[in-house]
Amino acid sequence: MSSPTSRREAGQVNDAIDEALAAPSPAHRQRLLQLARASSAPEFAERIWRRATRLGKRHPREGRRLQAARDGLILALYASRAPRGWACAWCDGSSTRVGSRLAAGIGGIVRDAPGAIVARISRAIGEHDALGAELAALAAVMRAAIERGERRLCVYTDNRALVALWNERRDDDRLSVIRGLGAELQRFSLRALPRRHNRAADALARSAMAASPHS
Repeated sequence: MSSPTSRREAGQVNDAIDEALAAPSPAHRQRLLQLARASSAPEFAERIWRRATRLGKRHPREGRRLQAARDGLILALYASRAPRGWACAWCDGSSTRVGSRLAAGIGGIVRDAPGAIVARISRAIGEHDALGAELAALAAVMRAAIERGERRLCVYTDNRALVALWNERRDDDRLSVIRGLGAELQRFSLRALPRRHNRAADALARSAMAASPHS
């Protein structure tokens, strides 16, 4: 059984999340990130997700706005776990078969070191399988960061197989473009996160895929 103190603290965190979802502001976001320090990013992101879902059921007309606020808070949470002074990016690739052909799209978001969103990518890329789309999305956010002068970059993807490939088989021919872009950076890190915590990049990829002439 939880103590009165732990219940009170949990209530304070829930109230802070609800405030940040209802009226997103730098002050609300900063307070929330301070409260999140004692938790892992996935754990706290799930808490944000649950509170957003609960508020959405209470206020169905606010559903889209709450989803956007939720995704923004989750991005800020993961960005806060990157090393100080690093830019962050989130990427996703989506591919589907339409008849005998593949249609793929990529999505990505780039956040500079000071914390501003400097690029949103949503692009159809023609016929690529799932891994090809993921690699194209990763390359796109890396290029966008490099073009904006970033030299230290932490990228989040929900494709754990891609993270494993990069960490364990970096000389794989399929990673040649990523290796080349990585060489242009002083530091580079590729990290996995749960799929639904990457919803913002996923939505951009799916939107691009839906607009593909092959879809």
